[in-house]
Amino acid sequence: MSTTIEKNQIAVNRMCAVLSAHESVSEIFGVPVESLTGKNLMSYIPEHAHDSFQTEWANIVAGISRSVYANVMHLSGYVVPLEVVARIVSEDVLHLSLLDLSHRTALQDELNAVRENYMLLSETTTDGILQINNDLQIIFANNAAEKMLDFEHGSLVEKNLSLLFPSPQYKRYKKLIMRYFVIDDQDRHSTGMQNVMEALAQKKGGDMVAVELSMGNSKGVGDSRLLTCIIRDITLRKKADRRLRYLAYHDKLTSLGNRDRFSETLNRTLKGMRDKPNHHAALLYLDLDGFKKINDSLGHEMGDAILKACAKRLGNCLREGDEVYRFDFEEIFRLGGDEFTILLPYINKPEDAAIVAGRVIDKLTQPYNIEGWEAIKNIRLGVSIGIAIIPRDGRDRTTLLRNADAAMYRAKEKGNNFEFFTEEMNNMAMERLLMEEGIRQALSENEFELYYQPIVDADKNIVSAEALIRWNHPKRGVLPPKKFISLAEETDLIKPLGTWVLSTACTQLKELHEAGWPDIPISINLAPAQLDQRDIADTVGRIVARSGLEPRHLHIEITETTVMQNPELSRQKIDLIKGMNDGVKISIDDFGIGYSSLAYLTRYSVDYLKIDRSFVMGIEKNENAKVIKTIIDLATSLGLEVVAEGVETEEQFSQLLENECHYFQGYLFSKPQPLEKIRELVKGKSVGRMIV
Repeated sequence: MSTTIEKNQIAVNRMCAVLSAHESVSEIFGVPVESLTGKNLMSYIPEHAHDSFQTEWANIVAGISRSVYANVMHLSGYVVPLEVVARIVSEDVLHLSLLDLSHRTALQDELNAVRENYMLLSETTTDGILQINNDLQIIFANNAAEKMLDFEHGSLVEKNLSLLFPSPQYKRYKKLIMRYFVIDDQDRHSTGMQNVMEALAQKKGGDMVAVELSMGNSKGVGDSRLLTCIIRDITLRKKADRRLRYLAYHDKLTSLGNRDRFSETLNRTLKGMRDKPNHHAALLYLDLDGFKKINDSLGHEMGDAILKACAKRLGNCLREGDEVYRFDFEEIFRLGGDEFTILLPYINKPEDAAIVAGRVIDKLTQPYNIEGWEAIKNIRLGVSIGIAIIPRDGRDRTTLLRNADAAMYRAKEKGNNFEFFTEEMNNMAMERLLMEEGIRQALSENEFELYYQPIVDADKNIVSAEALIRWNHPKRGVLPPKKFISLAEETDLIKPLGTWVLSTACTQLKELHEAGWPDIPISINLAPAQLDQRDIADTVGRIVARSGLEPRHLHIEITETTVMQNPELSRQKIDLIKGMNDGVKISIDDFGIGYSSLAYLTRYSVDYLKIDRSFVMGIEKNENAKVIKTIIDLATSLGLEVVAEGVETEEQFSQLLENECHYFQGYLFSKPQPLEKIRELVKGKSVGRMIV
């Protein structure tokens, strides 16, 4: 065994007296090597550490241990930390290697300072911080993490991570978290991993909380790897996300699913049916009949209240415990306006959809009494429902909606009814679509034309004419109004069409006057949608002024049914039209079938009543003759003129004369004629025979 003293070594006896020392040791003690010889090492150790050093030294001498930590005093007065490693050379000689730990202590102090700063930072952040090892044991948890999950301070350390998650979800989370120990940030993108994952955490008391875990890179520490993750409570964010999604997928007024929600749910239903060939579903397309009248006459506030009431009734129709189907409220949708759809995701047979439709009709047609509108009682609506069976009537959203819509229009013809889609309806729907597009094109291509039917007095002299629209269809020839007016009214094309009629009639009549023909007026029909327009009085005035026609030459006809939809609003509109266009005359058309109140009639600023043709054609019946007589007497008492429509025979004309009717219109005198032919009639003033 070598007895040579090496660098930073001293030789001592069993009493710890220095026998010799390497010259390098002088730097540790700050004294020459010679002055160390003969002195006991204990003299350089602070007095308070003597007892512990002596105990450790006894273990070294006995061969129990080989090293001891000790602080020795440098001559300059500072402490030098040492690790003293002993090697027994002989029975009374030991060589001690003195390892200066000053640099290591400085690093440790620096590490402690960094650790203290990290701890301070971790306790001031509102985010939770967890540090776990690859056994998923929690090594560190800051106060924010403990408070977030309702654990006492320090109680999470050394616990397994499974404590923080519900058991069913933890199995899946564990697999994901373990991947973060082996895949660092730089490789995560290529493997499809995200640095962030959302999870459902479990508080100490068992309550659940939505959290977001942000994963750092794992670090090797000894035999373990440590992973630090930031844990955030995202409950409020998730609520906000759910609220935004709710707003994006639900109708604001009724809280029903909107068009986007409908599309998503229907697509999900269709996808699920691909693997189930015997599975059937149904799509019900609903339209509220009469809603537009209520909305226009009573205002949008009442209309909105009605729609909300309808939504609530629909929800009551489709409860979870229903005997025919199980249904979520979100599977009723409002597509806009007064249109709703109901998706039945599972039915045994088409009759199941019929049961639902019948129940919906029963609920929605009950009277509505809206809170805050007590003065308006028992409001009634109709409902038409079209039913498309899935997949029989379509396998995609567009086809199913189109077919259910076609069936709904067939149901609308019957009123308060439902209809299943048939292929015949598809053909009708296509024709309807083509007709609608044709009307738009006809307006731009000037395919419409005005015909005029004379109105005569008792001597068969022409006193005015009614403008009646015709469509010179490029393929189907001349089409009368009954072929396209109802569609124009349903699609709102009646507004531009009505404006065209008014403008063309005024312009053509002005041309007749300027050409020297009799100074007679013209009558034009005002559709309900036109009367509903806020600026209808301005529109009439603007068109009349632009044509140069004197307002007294314009007669506007409004049906009695239109007037009675909202008597007070109609009165205001009539007064406004006449007030802003002095001289314009107003006629109540189809009078006798709208059940007008005498009280309302006396308040209207009207000039003519036109007896509906149904009474004239049945004048030989005693009851019809009485109605006509009553209308004429009523008009006379109110200072109004009367026009009888639909006069086709001399007998009808004669009987109307006996009842002192003022004016007459019908095929007996002339069919509606194009402008060129009407010029000849007007020039002759009198019609002595029926024109074919």
